[in-house]
Amino acid sequence: MPVPQVATTEEGELSFASISPRTFEQLRDLIRAESGITLGDTKRDLLVSRLARRVRQLGLRGYDDYYHYLLCEDRDGAELQQMVNFVTTTKTDFFRENHHFEFLRDQAFRQWRANAAATSDYKLRIWSAACSKGHEPYSVAITLLENFGQRACWDIKILATDINTDVLRSAESGIFPIAEATCLPRAIRERHFMKGTGRYRQTCRARDELRRMIAFRQFNLTAPDWPFQRRFDAIFCRNVMIYFDETRQKQLVARLSEQLRPGGYLFLGHSEHQTWLANYVESLGHTIYRKPGS
Repeated sequence: MPVPQVATTEEGELSFASISPRTFEQLRDLIRAESGITLGDTKRDLLVSRLARRVRQLGLRGYDDYYHYLLCEDRDGAELQQMVNFVTTTKTDFFRENHHFEFLRDQAFRQWRANAAATSDYKLRIWSAACSKGHEPYSVAITLLENFGQRACWDIKILATDINTDVLRSAESGIFPIAEATCLPRAIRERHFMKGTGRYRQTCRARDELRRMIAFRQFNLTAPDWPFQRRFDAIFCRNVMIYFDETRQKQLVARLSEQLRPGGYLFLGHSEHQTWLANYVESLGHTIYRKPGS
């Protein structure tokens, strides 16, 4: 095993502030193979900042040791999953890119009700394909509860998935810092969240009606097999493609399109509007897309 290239301080203590070019390439190849995330050369410092504490926790001398640990000692893949958790971006907010939720309210809901009246199919399936800490699927659920109308005859489910197992646990709990819910109108907060008390007074929790609508699952969008048995009426996959190279972007959009029902909607992030998307879905503007058909 090669000697790790680890810098030392004046006192002789190990420093985890730098990583060799070779080890960076090895780690980023592992990350790309596992998650699809592509780290450019400018992301070396970012990778170091995300992994340094973990390398120390494992008692390793540096990033060369960490790479060897992943290859030779991580037999169940738990540490590889932990590394993916560290490098994924988890920034999110309630009703982020709110025009998507306005579209649900003003157009999609009307279309789905009309389709159900014509076909007697009252099942509605929505997928939040990179749900992070849960703000997105809870925003979808709130939009449904506030605007969909009579739901007694409907079978409505929201699937929320993410590759990051840490954020999924947080999302499934339905617990958020109060500060993250301040963007919501007071009436919405009171209808759909309970304020914590005692040592939880700085948090709020989604009410049971909201949480029952959402199923949280760990899922890797680059997995060779997707297990879904029913196509979705809408898929939110926002701010994911920006971390993939173009080949994987096209593969992802093709597969997402396959998982949509004809006439189903695909919502992407604000910067994800490549011209080649027209090969798979038709643009409705504002990073909202529709699968052709009815």
